Amino acid sequence: MTEDTRKAMRKLIAEIQSGEFAQEWVAEHAAGKPRFAEFRKKNAAHQIETVGRKLRGLMPWMRAGETLPEPVEASGAADHGFRMM
Repeated sequence: MTEDTRKAMRKLIAEIQSGEFAQEWVAEHAAGKPRFAEFRKKNAAHQIETVGRKLRGLMPWMRAGETLPEPVEASGAADHGFRMM
């Protein structure tokens, strides 16, 4: 973590603690969330989202209405909260 990162984080924390962030969010919401909508639009076009859509398309359990198959438990396996698949 660089010093620039630390400075940016301190600035954000100060905005949260002072209430400035909340005031900006309330004003953004009251204005119909134009900056938020632009942010979402920009991020939806990002390469990681494009690749993610393709990958999710390859996962049958990610399709609407489908679920993961039930796991098969190995006989005699200790239960440590993990599900074997």
